[in-house]
Amino acid sequence: AAKANGAVPAQRIPGMPTVDKKGPATAKPHQTQQPIQLAAQQTQQRQAQKQQEIQSESTNQQVPSTTQPTNHTQQQNENGYVQPTSQTQQPVRSLAPPPPSLPPPPRLPDDWEAVWNEEAGKYYFWHRSSGTTQWEPPDDPAASTIPEFEFVCTQHWRPQPGQPCLRVFQGERLHVTWSEDAQSSWVYGHTVDEPDKLGYFPSAILKKPVRCSISRPVGAIFHVEEAFEAPEEVGGYLGIRLGDRVKILFEVKAPSAWAYV
Repeated sequence: AAKANGAVPAQRIPGMPTVDKKGPATAKPHQTQQPIQLAAQQTQQRQAQKQQEIQSESTNQQVPSTTQPTNHTQQQNENGYVQPTSQTQQPVRSLAPPPPSLPPPPRLPDDWEAVWNEEAGKYYFWHRSSGTTQWEPPDDPAASTIPEFEFVCTQHWRPQPGQPCLRVFQGERLHVTWSEDAQSSWVYGHTVDEPDKLGYFPSAILKKPVRCSISRPVGAIFHVEEAFEAPEEVGGYLGIRLGDRVKILFEVKAPSAWAYV
């Protein structure tokens, strides 16, 4: 009938929606836009997943594994300083023993002992042989230095009458004030006990002392290590033998070489 009337049938344009016979065509936007929305959502999901993977890798590199114990967990405070967290912070344990509660005692000679007195807050000193005590520390022979020109006389020596020489006895300490040279037969000096009496004496009777002279308290008892023969021409000296025990009756002040026993 359309042909008979000369009407040209309508040609369908590609992409144009189909016309329903019952009425005008109605476009359904949600049907044509759905593929675009799905593609955008998938792109966003992939980007979000990739971002999560990057964050996960960064976290794994910076934070130690929780399966292994660590003491290095740290947190950052508001000032930017890194501080250990309270959960992992542990007290420092020292392997060294605690320091002593008392000050160290001074160096003492043999047969002396330092005893701490709580009331006075200091040491007093006990001489084991005599049982005497004192507050002042005794002289330490190892702590002092023997003077370079101090010697010990090894035997009695008596000069000839009229000679400007000095009579010396065994065991006396002598201070040499003059010597011509190391090979000189004569030296000049005085005894340590009487520095005002000067004179010559032979160098052959001298030797270097092995220990410094020390003070001796009253009541101290000592063993004789070298025999001494009392000089015949002078009274007041006591001869002693090796192994004898002597007791100090009057205090001896260093550097004196003589003791009253």
